[in-house]
Amino acid sequence: MTIRKASVALVLAAFLLGVSSPHLVADQPKLSTPKYVFLFIGDGMGFEQVKLAQAGLTHRGGGELRMTRLPVKGSMKTRSANLPVTDSAAAATALARGRKTNNGMIGQTPDGQRVESICKAFAHAGMKVGVLTSVGVNHATPAGFYGHAASRNQYNLIANQFPASGINLLAGCALHSEDKSQAVILEAWKKAGVQVVEDVSAAASISKDAALAIIAPSMASNTIANGDLAHATAVAIDRLYNPDGFFIMVEGGAIDSAGHANMAWRNLNETLAFDRAIEAAYRFYVSHPDDTLIIVTADHETGGMSVLEDSLDIARQEEIANLSGKLEDLPKGDELTTDKLTAAMVDVFGIAELSQDELAELSLIRVLKVEKRHSAAVLACRNIAQARAGVKWSTGGHTGVDVPVYAAGAGSEAFAASQDNTDISRKILEACKLSASLEPVSN
Repeated sequence: MTIRKASVALVLAAFLLGVSSPHLVADQPKLSTPKYVFLFIGDGMGFEQVKLAQAGLTHRGGGELRMTRLPVKGSMKTRSANLPVTDSAAAATALARGRKTNNGMIGQTPDGQRVESICKAFAHAGMKVGVLTSVGVNHATPAGFYGHAASRNQYNLIANQFPASGINLLAGCALHSEDKSQAVILEAWKKAGVQVVEDVSAAASISKDAALAIIAPSMASNTIANGDLAHATAVAIDRLYNPDGFFIMVEGGAIDSAGHANMAWRNLNETLAFDRAIEAAYRFYVSHPDDTLIIVTADHETGGMSVLEDSLDIARQEEIANLSGKLEDLPKGDELTTDKLTAAMVDVFGIAELSQDELAELSLIRVLKVEKRHSAAVLACRNIAQARAGVKWSTGGHTGVDVPVYAAGAGSEAFAASQDNTDISRKILEACKLSASLEPVSN
């Protein structure tokens, strides 16, 4: 085949696949050096969460998720220094700093030595840095990219470290504080030169040279937490874009809370919101294919989700989510009998015939402490209904399974196959040819 015929065949193939030839080129791993780097972290997002989100998108008439369309695919091990099942603090430390630590610790080794973040490496290289999340900005994952603390629950200590972090943009939900001193902390940020606004839309009025924190006063009022993580990502790109490059970490933080609560429909929607944020970065990548790197992964899986494809019913999962509020009307204490739970399954979900395993699960509620029975009953009833519609949960906590890795762009080939969570930041620095050390430093 001649070169001309080969070119014609390539364009024709692209047409038949429904994509343009520039996208065909853009989707290939690049060997050049990236200067625009995106790291997306789906908190609690395992392979099954991705599978459920894909089913939800297909149900709505959509195509393939953006993350799974990225050309490089791999997996990542997640254990922490002291346990096979990590928490978000240890995982964020590994992802941001290339070092294992114990569960609960932020930005330091198990023996208390500080380890600098990849964010510092980019800032020292003259690049701009953004950290975005759909949860609190000093929650474990974002904190892992700028804070140092023996405990993730030292919220004030972590928040007070932000102004000196070198991060140009921090965006997400309201600060956590162990003594409700959020206002005092934000005032200290302002005195340190940080511009603070309450909504993404206000960013346009702030000089791009200023350090900016977009902090919603509450979760309910935060557009990032209400499905607009993609818009926040686009705003971050516009704000941080410059000839020297940028590093942007984006966390889909509420995937995790949906997993802890065993809420399949909410989990699906949080993962789709996360995927739309990836799409925003991908649009930038298509315009800058030779110097952009996108990595998508998770810190761990939450909930022990299993998607039963043969019985999966997305419409029913939505219905279950809408009906579940009625379970709050269940009686409390000793009045919460197994008979009343089986009656609730009929009244709320229309499920009249329960299997022996399902009946046994409901019967176990009676052996719990009285004060725990109501919440456990709500969870058990909802989980039985969800399982019948194709989504099972094995825990309300984290699991130790490997999580997905997807990548595209310059240097993305390094993220194929299996890797450890400490490899991610090291591979990013290697791809960018930055020589920053991720070794512990003295306090």
